[in-house]
Amino acid sequence: MTEERFSLRVQIGEYEIELSGNREEVLSTLNELPSIVEKISRSFNLSERGVHRVTEIERQDDEASADEASEAVPTIPRPAGPSDAITKLLSTEWGRKPRVWQEINDALTINAIYYSKGSITGTLTNLTKKGKLRRIKTEKGFGYILS
Repeated sequence: MTEERFSLRVQIGEYEIELSGNREEVLSTLNELPSIVEKISRSFNLSERGVHRVTEIERQDDEASADEASEAVPTIPRPAGPSDAITKLLSTEWGRKPRVWQEINDALTINAIYYSKGSITGTLTNLTKKGKLRRIKTEKGFGYILS
């Protein structure tokens, strides 16, 4: 019998933490959270060097290959809107490979930028029509890169 996954995500200001596992693991980790945060702060000298964001990406779907799981999603500055966000993502090294809308959505979510599926797909269509993006057929569906 498989246990249900339990996730908890908390965002306070610019800092965000997400815990996943079974319910007991997540709740027991919450008790250890102050010491975990203290260790991370010391490791990265956060008090001396300012704000740093540490993101761990964990792929849980069976279809994700090892090379996809190891790709680093870029951190982008706060965008002016969906067009700006997508353009900033695809102008990075990560965006040189055609990316399907779901990968773009996941990268935005990792950056704490949230848009609906319709906003993302509509923006991808508009940017393609304007000639700013190219749409390329891939194994996973249509991928997008900068023109």
